[in-house]
Amino acid sequence: MRFVAMKSEEQQAAGLLFRTRDLLVRQRTQLINAIRGHLTEYGWIAPKGPSHVAMSYRQILVTARPVRRRRLWADGQSVWR
Repeated sequence: MRFVAMKSEEQQAAGLLFRTRDLLVRQRTQLINAIRGHLTEYGWIAPKGPSHVAMSYRQILVTARPVRRRRLWADGQSVWR
């Protein structure tokens, strides 16, 4: 059996912060990749990185909403669902 020294409170807190930050970074990366994948299905190509996805999102909001509204009006459906 191997024995190890107990961690101090500061060491435990530092490990907690590191693991929490690592989890947040991984989740952000997963979200960005999912958004890029969904955009690609509609023909919008976004380079890698959070800033590019944010710029692409703003561009899509400006250009895609009127198209969706026109399409829904043409089909006779409600625009505000």
